[in-house]
Amino acid sequence: MKSQNALKEIGLAIHNDYDSRGKLVGPIRDGNGKPLLSWRVAILPYLECDNLYRQFHLDEPWDSPYNLTLLDQMPSQFRSVVHAPPRPFWTFTRLVTGPGTAFERDGLKFPDIEGGVSQTIFVLEAGEAVPWTKPEEWEYDPAMPLPTVGGVFDQNGWFARRRGQHDGTNVLFGDGRVQFLPRSIPEATWRALIERNNNKRVELP
Repeated sequence: MKSQNALKEIGLAIHNDYDSRGKLVGPIRDGNGKPLLSWRVAILPYLECDNLYRQFHLDEPWDSPYNLTLLDQMPSQFRSVVHAPPRPFWTFTRLVTGPGTAFERDGLKFPDIEGGVSQTIFVLEAGEAVPWTKPEEWEYDPAMPLPTVGGVFDQNGWFARRRGQHDGTNVLFGDGRVQFLPRSIPEATWRALIERNNNKRVELP
């Protein structure tokens, strides 16, 4: 429940950012388009972390000597409540990016998601963690196997089984809804929910 509530807060922040900028959030980039900081930094003002946002040097990469001093101020919304990341201040909460996704490129808007925001995954709890300020996301490639999912729930499913659930992960859909998805659902279903223009009618558990 805690992890789902955190994702709901993140979803609301993404929507508030969208209302402010008129487009979906993306990484903070330099003048040449190189990603410097994660979208997680970009939405800080909408997570009641405006003071932290103002401390970042937005024209420097996430691992610049100065920006690294802010790594230990990771907001609670990006923390795992069960599955410990490999290092402090790393997060499993990652944006779904790559060809065909809602975040394939900067500047996409809700109308560009032809499959419907309520059926398109924006953020999920990935199987691998990254430093929370680093612009490295859950990269989808239609021609490649799916990256691992399930950052909060142990890959062996021990926590899920104790709770009487299936092994899986929480996902945030584009409309702000959060749902627990078993990893056992068909791969075709995962891909349909990831691709923004997939004309889908997916039955979820």
